[in-house]
Amino acid sequence: MVLLNWTKISGGAKSALLLSTLFRIASATTLETSQQIFQDTHIQTTPSTCLSKSSTIVDLVDCLDIFTVPPGFYTPESYDLAQPTPEELKGWNRTILNLLDLDVRQGPLNNARVGGWAYNITDECTPVLLDASLKANFDVTTFTDRSTQRPFCVLYEHTIYTSQSSYVRGWGLFAVPLDSDPIFLLGYDYTITQPSSQAIHISAPHPQFDRGTPQQAAAVFGSPKVGAKSLLIAGRIRMAFKEKTGCIPSPKGMNYTKTDPAHDDAQPFFTASLSLYEWQMAQGGCPPSTCAFIQFHGKGPSTCPTDTMFLSTGLGMSSFRRNSSSWYTDSIDRPIKRLQQNLKQVFPDWNATLPSDSTCSLVAANNIVGRFTNGIKPERVCREASNATLATGQFIHIEQAPVARAAEVHEKWIEAIAATFA
Repeated sequence: MVLLNWTKISGGAKSALLLSTLFRIASATTLETSQQIFQDTHIQTTPSTCLSKSSTIVDLVDCLDIFTVPPGFYTPESYDLAQPTPEELKGWNRTILNLLDLDVRQGPLNNARVGGWAYNITDECTPVLLDASLKANFDVTTFTDRSTQRPFCVLYEHTIYTSQSSYVRGWGLFAVPLDSDPIFLLGYDYTITQPSSQAIHISAPHPQFDRGTPQQAAAVFGSPKVGAKSLLIAGRIRMAFKEKTGCIPSPKGMNYTKTDPAHDDAQPFFTASLSLYEWQMAQGGCPPSTCAFIQFHGKGPSTCPTDTMFLSTGLGMSSFRRNSSSWYTDSIDRPIKRLQQNLKQVFPDWNATLPSDSTCSLVAANNIVGRFTNGIKPERVCREASNATLATGQFIHIEQAPVARAAEVHEKWIEAIAATFA
């Protein structure tokens, strides 16, 4: 028998959804009586209170980082319960697409043209965007950064285990900007959301393990100077379930686990990344002047110690070393080359390198998001690496020393990335 602390929730439908979730937890024999689940009320800090008390998008991500599923949390049974069902996974992807579509959503006036731009009247960020299959655990809401007055639409999990202060499902956080300007059109005042100026998609797959990267990703995403389109942050530390993944074989001395979203294709982070990419391609592609998929990672001080920031696109450097190295040095304009040069300018005392000028082995050849972005089909990312012939240049994988992820240098990262896509 599992003792569950009950909280008062308004609305019969919401109560029924919570009861359904509680029943699933209570029926799992691996969860002990000490693991109590709260709908987020009656405790001091919850995901929902993070939304109300945070001043900036970085503060919000920092607050939600507390609830990242911790190391060794899962057993095989509890991991299976936390994973999305097939219907939930479809709902997860549908909701992400709903948020991405906010600036192109059909409304009362379709394809109204103002100043040469094709606009659609949009709905605001409301729970209507949330797929019904997710409502027991997730919510969609508007968050306004008080430092910039920029509004964002945020998809986040609101259910936690109070005994562990961790998410119940742990799929992650997703956000898009809601910048809008009022335009007088056809005799009525409408708020028309303008398409993001850049198609830059920012992500952090390793919260808490690569410390500071979720906050760094949020700072870059939230800056109006960058104008990024999306932010995706995983909800589990990479060792939350320590069983090895069956997707990517672990290299010597490393352990790719089932909750490592850079190396396991069953993680909601990976399927969200697929949806992001497919959505971007449906908007006309990912032009190198304005578009990239950027992943922030962190490395220890003893790993590649001479490289403060090591940038790669996910190409293997063994049998393809010669071709892969020349990919970084050819005459083709690529975002990763521009970013390296801009990082060198804003961090003149640090070493910002590419695989062509470093022996660092952290080239992201096993990163499944990078493999997919570089031309490998989703069903083959676990067994097939990309190469210089297939590489698109759209994926930028950034490994960093601790000093390069510190809050004190967020503004310099913003400067470098903004200049890269200016």
